Amino acid sequence: MKWRKALILTAATPPALLVLAAIAVGVFLLLQPKPAPRPEPAETRDGRWQQDVEYLAQELPRLHVNAFHTTPQRTFDSAVAKLLHDIPQLQDHEILVRIAQIVAAVGDAHTAASARAPDSRSFPIRGAWFSDGFFVVRTAPGFKKLPRSEVLRIGDLNIEEVLRRVGTVVSYENETKLRVDAPSYLNNPDVLHALGIIPERDSASFTVRQADGDTATIWLPAMRIHRDQWEAVSINRPRYLQRRSEDFWFELMEDGEVLYFKYNRCRDPLGFWRFSRSVLNVLDEQPVERMVIDFRGNGGGNSALFTYLLLRGLKKQSVNQRGRLYGIIDGATFSSAVMNAAELRLETAAILVGEPTSGKPYGYGEVGSFTLPNSGLTVWYSSEYFEADPKLGDTPSLEPDVMIMRTSEDYFTGKDAVLDSLIVGLFVSSK
Repeated sequence: MKWRKALILTAATPPALLVLAAIAVGVFLLLQPKPAPRPEPAETRDGRWQQDVEYLAQELPRLHVNAFHTTPQRTFDSAVAKLLHDIPQLQDHEILVRIAQIVAAVGDAHTAASARAPDSRSFPIRGAWFSDGFFVVRTAPGFKKLPRSEVLRIGDLNIEEVLRRVGTVVSYENETKLRVDAPSYLNNPDVLHALGIIPERDSASFTVRQADGDTATIWLPAMRIHRDQWEAVSINRPRYLQRRSEDFWFELMEDGEVLYFKYNRCRDPLGFWRFSRSVLNVLDEQPVERMVIDFRGNGGGNSALFTYLLLRGLKKQSVNQRGRLYGIIDGATFSSAVMNAAELRLETAAILVGEPTSGKPYGYGEVGSFTLPNSGLTVWYSSEYFEADPKLGDTPSLEPDVMIMRTSEDYFTGKDAVLDSLIVGLFVSSK
């Protein structure tokens, strides 16, 4: 959602105005409140943690645009006081989790703190949620038999109860966001131990349903795993998972009948201005039958780019007709990308297809951050509230007009059921 008010641009915006807009952004940042000076570190471990918690209790309400919009201040203050009292009896990883819980309780998805220490160990699996369950999609070397397995239990708890407990450290506003972000904690021994999911941190039991249908309980060790060591399941990557390093790209498909635009990140004003002109030129010059704008995996950034550099021009194109213009959203569509997808539906004839988004199409955003003085833990917070368009209603997620949920089989076989349907123009009308 960044900088929306600073970039009121037109589809014909020259580069000079983009420079002026960037200057406006800089001025906007300078006017934002700054974190308070850090105290001199206390001499003891407990004292340093107490300083961090006190700094959090002071700065988060001061910097957030409305820190008590969901959780009352008395509840926040009580949680802080309880943590300050408990610090001498807690291990470092338990304090970190308690801090993350306090921040997550603020109740908006942009206000967050990681419960996972940067140098913490991991269990040698990474998973993802699909419509049919939680499945292993990556493993550390030596655990190649586990990919494609469905995780049913961790320790003595079924996976839904594990999710409920982990949800206390995840900042989310809808179920989709919880299931998108929770996997980063489900392989972390420190977090699972602090939440009472596993009894000790060196190893834990995981009950899985393997690809052949057999159920097994396996013990996994906690390991230090470098990010380059994770091995992904070998799959044929569908189009939307290709070229992830590029912020945005497009191509003509089906002998030029379909213009496919993949929007990975909402950033790079000058690059997106040039890109938008190219897209609109193609629509002017070629007989494109359908256009697909794919927001899947877009975590946000600057929502004004799409609104003022592409959408205004797109509304004038002949492809702006029911059954010819589509948007694709999924659980990883967040922040500014959700706003853009909502605008696409509201201001054009586009049909949205896919899954509910992890972000609201309105609400708290414009993210700032500060670090706790001793642990160095980064805390992100919302500095602005974005009003909803009345047509959207009070919704925690942007829902597609046509729901197509991704299954584990889709992922492991590389199938893209959504794009396959849109290429043949399957959906002409809905709502």
